[in-house]
Amino acid sequence: MYTVMLVDDEHLLRAGLRKHVPWERCGFQVTLEASTGMEALSLLKRHRVDLIMLDIKMPGMSGFEMLDALSRSGLDAHVVILSGYGEFEFARQALKYTVVDYLLKPVKVQEVTELLQSIRAKLEQKQADSVQSESQRRQMLEVDLFKLLNGSDDGRKAASFAESLYCAHPQATFRMAFAAVAIDGIGEHAKTALSRHFIGAMADAGLLIAEEHGFGYGLLFVMDGEQASEEEWQQLVMSLPSSCPQVRAGVFGASFRQSAGAVPFAADFHARLKRLLFYSRYPFEIERHAAYVPEQAPQRFEWSAAERDEWRAVLLSQNPEDVRRLLSGWCRRLQEERGFTIESVKKAGGQLLRSAYELREERSGTSPMLHSAASEAETSVQELHRAVRLQELHDRLVLRLTSMFAQSGEPVKETKRRIILELQQYVHEHLADPVSLTDIAVRFGVTHEYLSTLFKREEKVNFLQYLKQARMNRAMDIMKRDPRQKIYEVAYQVGYTDAKHFSKVFRECTGLTPKEFFEKVHE
Repeated sequence: MYTVMLVDDEHLLRAGLRKHVPWERCGFQVTLEASTGMEALSLLKRHRVDLIMLDIKMPGMSGFEMLDALSRSGLDAHVVILSGYGEFEFARQALKYTVVDYLLKPVKVQEVTELLQSIRAKLEQKQADSVQSESQRRQMLEVDLFKLLNGSDDGRKAASFAESLYCAHPQATFRMAFAAVAIDGIGEHAKTALSRHFIGAMADAGLLIAEEHGFGYGLLFVMDGEQASEEEWQQLVMSLPSSCPQVRAGVFGASFRQSAGAVPFAADFHARLKRLLFYSRYPFEIERHAAYVPEQAPQRFEWSAAERDEWRAVLLSQNPEDVRRLLSGWCRRLQEERGFTIESVKKAGGQLLRSAYELREERSGTSPMLHSAASEAETSVQELHRAVRLQELHDRLVLRLTSMFAQSGEPVKETKRRIILELQQYVHEHLADPVSLTDIAVRFGVTHEYLSTLFKREEKVNFLQYLKQARMNRAMDIMKRDPRQKIYEVAYQVGYTDAKHFSKVFRECTGLTPKEFFEKVHE
């Protein structure tokens, strides 16, 4: 329905137009009225309309003076001039305005109806052209974003992209994000799910999405209107896994405004966000800075000679607990320092894995490695390099190294118990993440059915009940430690994206709502 403003100093004429013209049948609705040009201009500063019915002769500002003011302000509403004067001079003056039609008083309903039908056709064509133009502009920007994410960047591509974006949205606020998606999850389905999740909740925002090879998607939010609050952003990000399960991790940069000549899309900007995600303790991270601030360039990580010797001794001992201890300490150190390039850390993890394969071959008397063993080692290293978070890298190293130790011939009963213990450890280390028994089974090289049966036989409880109780226990620990935590923040830390659902499960397990539990432990 197109909106209409009636501007005429004659109250009876406005009332007659409202009452007798079949506005809705013609696709229009009268939403604003004014008796003077000044009043009309004041209303138009706060409200948008598609059509203005404007009397030429009014006290104070005339209709033509108002037309001049509208033209200077850039308002693109269609205007119909109403006048009791049939002189050519009035019509001639109106011709210089390209969005004007002309009606003589007394106004006839049939003439207005026919004119409205004609104007509606023009507005629909204008809207279609605008949508097509916006769609083409968006597609071109997404192509540029794709090139920016997947090509070598010498700064010129980023500058060109920033200029194009600034020309299209000079007053907009932007937010850059990256969503990590499994290789087999990349496709139109994932892209559509991402778009629906955010655009459905952010009516005033546009979204550019482009695939980044080997990672997932780059997202650029373009906000021309009112912005969502940081709390609303957090809720949107937290609920992302529910509506788009292909996304396994993501990082959302701080919102920023760009000025002509600024280049906030260069390679170091992208790398900074990915480092933020890589070193985060959570699968989804939101940058808190108010603006892009250059940081010190990250360094390359290298193992020291002493660290190499320590790792060799641990790998030779084949003690899983020592492996976990050293890897956990290494990861804590890196998360605290956050000063190393992602690739150098992944390379260091790959060196550990290759050393483990080489030592295994030495112990079996087949050093140097056979082709099959070398191929297995490289496959494992490639798997490490697909990690987008340090925690992922840690988990893959632990599972790969401990499974290599298990292949050395431990008894079947001990193997089963080891699997259960490692599964429980994995669960407790990933309570904030989506946890699937199917995914865990793949990690251990067994079927979902086998792992489910084994777990219930060993622990006397099914896996989902165990996971739910573990999450509630962690939630209670968090609430005991920090009474300032909000319920949705606690829920997020134990893997729930919906605070209401979390509260329901919490009450089922404890007999209390989260609020009641807070009050009980902090009274």
